[in-house]
Amino acid sequence: MKALLISATCSFFFLLSVTAQNPVAPWQQCGGINWTGGTICTSGYRCVKIHDVYWQCQPVARLKK
Repeated sequence: MKALLISATCSFFFLLSVTAQNPVAPWQQCGGINWTGGTICTSGYRCVKIHDVYWQCQPVARLKK
């Protein structure tokens, strides 16, 4: 029971730290190989893979269907 509580607490704080990061501005890098910056884009934008080393925040409406 104690291990389950510790695991749940660690998971909660991990999720809290991931969601608490500042969003990446439109058209900026949001991912890629060795990227250590933010990965969550500003509202209305999604992180789109351009190639393996560069992902970019682009408007949701601009994405191909």
